[in-house]
Amino acid sequence: MSEKAANPWQGSSVLVTGITDTASLASRVAIALQRAGASVVCAGLGPTPHQGAISEAARAYLNAAHDSFRKTVAEVLGDATPSFAVDASIEASIVDLARALRERGTRLAGVVHAIALDRTIRRGEAKALLDVTREEFLDCMNVSAYSLLALLRALLAEDVLERGAGVVALSYLGAERVMFHPYRNIAVAKAALERMSRELAVELGRSHGIRVNVVRF
Repeated sequence: MSEKAANPWQGSSVLVTGITDTASLASRVAIALQRAGASVVCAGLGPTPHQGAISEAARAYLNAAHDSFRKTVAEVLGDATPSFAVDASIEASIVDLARALRERGTRLAGVVHAIALDRTIRRGEAKALLDVTREEFLDCMNVSAYSLLALLRALLAEDVLERGAGVVALSYLGAERVMFHPYRNIAVAKAALERMSRELAVELGRSHGIRVNVVRF
């Protein structure tokens, strides 16, 4: 048996999104993939040309998030690991990521979607669902669920995602049942992510042999 057959990730490129710090699930997944022999490419939140006029506080937040992302990637995966800033709430930023991967000649055998945003959670506490505004709900749904569809569409359009690739999205147990920890808004978004993943599994399985799965935590 060849080394590749024994370990399908050996020598393959995998995109891992959503790394924030060393405690993030995405960073643990990236480490495991690298240990399995994969070439990991990372994308994390940061400033992009598409965010337009934003407040100084928002700019500072983006810069701090990007610094944490880059430092974490260097610490857990090594300085040579390719990393890209992306804003998953903006379609053009996702397209830029896909084009940057194509331009560097990357062909992905796998994608890990570990992106989430919920502005109703502060210091471990979350708003009651009835108090969630339309803007907060749509922001959460856009980043935590729709970004998976947008990312896969962009990667396919740029011919970066290999036929037969594997896609894994990270979800939350609250998507299935009411939890003691009241992350209500994100739970609704992750329920949408899981339903979307089932549809994408059928569509992309038939058209490209791509597997789409979800792991709850």
